[in-house]
Amino acid sequence: MGMDVYGKHADSVCEHGSRKHLHNSHTEPDVKQWCEGPRGSYFRNNWWWWRPLWDYCHTVAPDLIDDDLWAVCHANSGRGLSAADSRALAARLRDEIRRGATAAVAAERQAMHAAIPDEPCESCAGTGRRTDHVAERYPHLKQKCNGCGGTGQRRPTETWYSFDVDNVEKFADFLEHCGGFACH
Repeated sequence: MGMDVYGKHADSVCEHGSRKHLHNSHTEPDVKQWCEGPRGSYFRNNWWWWRPLWDYCHTVAPDLIDDDLWAVCHANSGRGLSAADSRALAARLRDEIRRGATAAVAAERQAMHAAIPDEPCESCAGTGRRTDHVAERYPHLKQKCNGCGGTGQRRPTETWYSFDVDNVEKFADFLEHCGGFACH
């Protein structure tokens, strides 16, 4: 599940034309953003990337993103920003990147996540082997839990939320060319 952000009036053609291609260097398939045609027509993040990105946008531009818009754009609401506000947010994000503030936030988040200890796996109760109804249906899970890889420990859910400068840059590029957007 994720956030599909559609540009209302994309203003330029993507340098790759209309062929579907990867527009992001992240390696996880569901984290990648796709470009189909006009630059600024589409931006995508899964939930683990979108929520920190949109939170950051709200933090750096509360005059453009009020609390109501911040909340509804976490929920595929169809709402978004106007063309003028999209360009203003792009400029603000670019300024934050140039000043090093975005990189500092990313580093702070990484350090915070690294400091959070692993927790017992809920799927196997920390044993590394499942004994629940799922294991009865899939016996191989009795040997090695699929929730923790057999270690009995897993990273806390909070650490699954990712944030980096590259993703902010990609969103700023989208914002510069989208002509306003709606979150779906």
